[in-house]
Amino acid sequence: VLINIDHFKAFNDHYGHEVGDIAIKGVAQVVRDIVTRKTDLAARFSGEEFVLLLPLTDAEGARRLGEKIRQEVEDLSIKHEFSITADVLTVSVGAVCLQAVDLNKADLIRLAGVAMHRAKNRGRNQVYIYTEDIGDSP
Repeated sequence: VLINIDHFKAFNDHYGHEVGDIAIKGVAQVVRDIVTRKTDLAARFSGEEFVLLLPLTDAEGARRLGEKIRQEVEDLSIKHEFSITADVLTVSVGAVCLQAVDLNKADLIRLAGVAMHRAKNRGRNQVYIYTEDIGDSP
């Protein structure tokens, strides 16, 4: 799963890096509170992105978890008057759920990135799941 804070550059540019750091910590806390299984891993991936590794999680489980994170970030009600998506900070979530044994880390990250960008291209503040089962293609 890849999570991207929507319009974060605009947020950081207008509110400052100190406030941006507080916002990132808020999103990180939401992720930390939701991703609780000992087998799962949540980490900051880049400036405003987080990655989740959720072994033995199917597409529906990834969708539910992603939606819970999306909703709880929105419920933080962190003001973002420079977003064209909402008046509060939001996230776009993309996940890949594949059973193919020949996928490597780079494939998983790339496909999760495709899913995250689809969530962003469809209006942001949403979850998009890429699976083999629905015949979707990157």
